[in-house]
Amino acid sequence: MLNLTNLTSYNSYKIMLIIIHNFAFFNQPKLILLQIN
Repeated sequence: MLNLTNLTSYNSYKIMLIIIHNFAFFNQPKLILLQIN
């Protein structure tokens, strides 16, 4: 089972991915790719 800290960090990670994907779709994808790399 996941403890609370792992669950919180996992949820934060999913939220980060959602924000990054939304920003990539609505703004400049190349800027996002540079930040990921």
